[in-house]
Amino acid sequence: MIEDFLTLPEFVTLRVAQPGLPPAALSIQLQPAPETPAPGLPGKLAGDVILLKHADTQTALVSLGKPEKLTPEVFRQAGGGLVKWLRAAGAVEASLDAAQFSAYPVQGALPAFLEGVLMGGFQFLRRKSAEEPVKTITLKVEGADPALIERVNKITAAVNMARDWAHEPPNVVNPVTLADRVLALAFRQRRAISHGPCHVQRACQARDLSG
Repeated sequence: MIEDFLTLPEFVTLRVAQPGLPPAALSIQLQPAPETPAPGLPGKLAGDVILLKHADTQTALVSLGKPEKLTPEVFRQAGGGLVKWLRAAGAVEASLDAAQFSAYPVQGALPAFLEGVLMGGFQFLRRKSAEEPVKTITLKVEGADPALIERVNKITAAVNMARDWAHEPPNVVNPVTLADRVLALAFRQRRAISHGPCHVQRACQARDLSG
């Protein structure tokens, strides 16, 4: 059914950490790459991750690449690299202190990093046999504005849904079936969507939608 394609598995979940509750055993720390590589320091490329083990906790040290080249896109790359490392390591929970982003003179660094985490966690699994359930990675963000988390979730959900549809073969998603999905999505959101002179509905022919 079309409705089945309007929901994606939760590959990564962002949550605002609740005050008073203990953080996850694995914490996330961002750091620019040093001029000279050394053990215990982040790698050269944004998104490189090394694991630092402490007595009771562990820290995933995420590289931001060269400090003079920091941009929002670099933070997205770092977020994407982190979530791939978390999945490979089998981690299901981690903590991120939002306060550390204030150390970098990059506007929108935190939301860009979180976008990278959520988009980097995307997987297209519809045409693959499910050998085991998808494991959701939960990232607890300490000191973040809940409104920012909500906005990041909405943006990345839309991007990942578009990516999910784009991975489908043309016998599954074409101009007509795409219109069906958009209309179903519009009904779910209780909004009217129009396309040019006609409403997005099955009655629209493929040539009308592509014209």
